[in-house]
Amino acid sequence: MLHVSLITLALFGGILVEPFRVAEADSAHNQVMVRAAMASDGRFAVAWVDSVCYRDPFIPNEHELYVRFFDSGGNPVTEARQITKLADTNWIYWPCLAMDSAGSAVLLWVEAADDYDPDRCLRFQLFDKDGNLQGSAQTVVT
Repeated sequence: MLHVSLITLALFGGILVEPFRVAEADSAHNQVMVRAAMASDGRFAVAWVDSVCYRDPFIPNEHELYVRFFDSGGNPVTEARQITKLADTNWIYWPCLAMDSAGSAVLLWVEAADDYDPDRCLRFQLFDKDGNLQGSAQTVVT
């Protein structure tokens, strides 16, 4: 399961003071690269990469990108939402999450077919103030 640390929550100005569960993880999954963003009224979103690492060198690692929105009390507003990636993508790199004062958000990340693929692309997904998808994920740069 993914937890947000006290250090991360301290950055939210004391709105949340205890660790809280963001989402459940399947066994053998590794939830990493956690990012958070907050609106001026205390609503916030958390994004993370969920990875499954196969020990077989002939099976590529699989990375999935997720985001979840919360109210100012830390109560989930949305389910953990898996972001659609390109068909041949296995790797997700460097997710960034930003939220404006009204609560609209943008999630930005890099995708690649595998760890050694030089052909990476920069993608983004927009969300409204309630955490609803605004269109589909788009590619900015290939």
